[in-house]
Amino acid sequence: MALRELSSLEKFLGLKKPNKYSTQGGKKVPVLQNNSGPALIGLVTIASHLIREAKRPELLGDSAEQRAVVQQWIEHRITRLDNCSKEEGNVILKKNWLSHVFEHASGVCDS
Repeated sequence: MALRELSSLEKFLGLKKPNKYSTQGGKKVPVLQNNSGPALIGLVTIASHLIREAKRPELLGDSAEQRAVVQQWIEHRITRLDNCSKEEGNVILKKNWLSHVFEHASGVCDS
């Protein structure tokens, strides 16, 4: 699942040269072999690298609060979605995404 997500992220970011990924361990942790340095290990580490490579740091959040929200969603994805079926994952995402949207729409977290 993580390898597909990373490939999709590359396409979304418009990165021209696709990276080569592998996995390690029983949980299939993604690994990016970087030609200009050591291998990058882990979904969040690799995704952050790709975003910076595409010069789109705003996707990681411009303020401390925005960066925390991005990290919260990534942590949620890893801790809640990695261990469930696709159907269960869709239900979790819809439920949590909708509650997040409604919370912001009601002005609870306005800056």
